[in-house]
Amino acid sequence: MTKASDATTPPLGGTDDLLQVFQLGSGPARDAVRGRIVRLGPALDQAIGGHGYPAPIAGLLGEALTLAVLLGGMLKYEGVFTLQLKGSGAVRLLVADMTSAGAVRGYAQFDGALLDAAMAASDAAAGDPDGTRPSGKRVAALMRESVPRLLGQGYLAFTVDQGVHAQRYQGIVDLRGPTLTECVHHYFAQSEQMRARLKIAVGAVQGPGGVSGWRAGGIMIQRMPDADPNAAARGSTAAVAVGPSEDDAAWTHARALMESATDAELLDPGLASDRLLWRLFHAEEVHAHPPQPVRAQCRCSRERVRLVLLSLSPDSRDELAEDGILAVTCEFCGARYPFSTAELAAQPDAPPDAPPDPPPDARGAP
Repeated sequence: MTKASDATTPPLGGTDDLLQVFQLGSGPARDAVRGRIVRLGPALDQAIGGHGYPAPIAGLLGEALTLAVLLGGMLKYEGVFTLQLKGSGAVRLLVADMTSAGAVRGYAQFDGALLDAAMAASDAAAGDPDGTRPSGKRVAALMRESVPRLLGQGYLAFTVDQGVHAQRYQGIVDLRGPTLTECVHHYFAQSEQMRARLKIAVGAVQGPGGVSGWRAGGIMIQRMPDADPNAAARGSTAAVAVGPSEDDAAWTHARALMESATDAELLDPGLASDRLLWRLFHAEEVHAHPPQPVRAQCRCSRERVRLVLLSLSPDSRDELAEDGILAVTCEFCGARYPFSTAELAAQPDAPPDAPPDPPPDARGAP
């Protein structure tokens, strides 16, 4: 662990696709505030770019993936951290997950007609009923109210799955707030008694040669329980306590510094994470840990899909098949796995503890 640096020293790692833990303070207060910073470039572009989603859906999924990395990175687990949203609006389902090894993936299900209606309502609220503003401004305005306009009523669920031989942890909270990040703040306060703040930026950024790619950056800070003067009085047993009282100057100052980060800084591919930390927190003596890599990678495979199909009854498989072929398409990466019903009928049933993941989208072969 080293002090984060400005341009006078080289960065600890690259500028993209990483998660980095940091601490603020020195002496006894060194671990009073702990944080994480995530910078996603090619990994995010690969995770969402291949779906061909409209910009508002891609941006919403990008925010969810960034949240999954920040939240999953604060837990000690071996397995998969999943963030799932279900709504009643244009976006009916959105899933983002990260393994403890740093592999991320995600997908969204949405209604195109409802998405168009949500954009029109956002334009009208901005005094632009004809949608004549630049597309980037229209999308940005919609994303500032993405939860009520795109998701509507629903819930946000966090799941930690460490395999079939370990107990799953799940937390659920109603969607409340204008953005996904605000919904997470609500979850922290209401469900986990955890004081933490996040700031996230997502956008399509033009790179060399004029080619645009999706990028995201996010910072999360949290107050550690041993440093919280009010934790015992609240009776908090959470891994991270609700946090300090309003007169805790250190926490208040750290929040103000974090929230001063601009979207341009969070998305800048030329600004390394430790240099951004130094820029924001150098007066607080920021100590940065070595970054952890993040990559886009789906966990689907033909064998995993085979186990899913074998867990179904022969009659159910026959109903899904078309011309004797049952084709399964992974919602996360689009990979297609065709099986013949005769091939599956000749194989033994799946073991009782398989498969660990929910089944992907099953469709008859075209």
